[in-house]
Amino acid sequence: MAEIDGFELLAAIGKNPAQFRSVKVEVNKNARAWFTKVLKQEDMTLSRAKELRKIAGENFHRIVGGLPVNTLRSTIKSIDEFYAGLKMADQATLFRHVIALVDGDVNPATPPPAKAESKGRSKKTSEKNTRRLDSEFAAQIGKDADDRNRATRKSDSRGRSTKKGRS
Repeated sequence: MAEIDGFELLAAIGKNPAQFRSVKVEVNKNARAWFTKVLKQEDMTLSRAKELRKIAGENFHRIVGGLPVNTLRSTIKSIDEFYAGLKMADQATLFRHVIALVDGDVNPATPPPAKAESKGRSKKTSEKNTRRLDSEFAAQIGKDADDRNRATRKSDSRGRSTKKGRS
């Protein structure tokens, strides 16, 4: 089968819709699906979304308005990574945000400020050093403590060791 130029053929169909009335529903369904597939791509950027808005015209609003919530979220995550309302917003809010972004009414959110590192030792480091010192100290005096404990223990009738003064 010979290869065809699908885009050229689709453009010709678009210029002569009267000749293709019998497949209008399929054309609309497939056009929406193809456009949505492009919009959902992981490498989608705000500038590409704006270009798609120009290409689709008012159909952009219709297509985005019909997208499920999860698709809207993934689209926003691609074009406005730091949008604060991403997880909790409903479909209408997400739709308005996408439209506002591509129409240039709002700018993408800025990343949150980086956490400043403390100048001194961290709590974790100082705890590690304290534990190390404690273990060195315990090792040093542990022998004496073990000897004292052995001296104060005695065995009961079953061979279990108990402290003196207990039975």
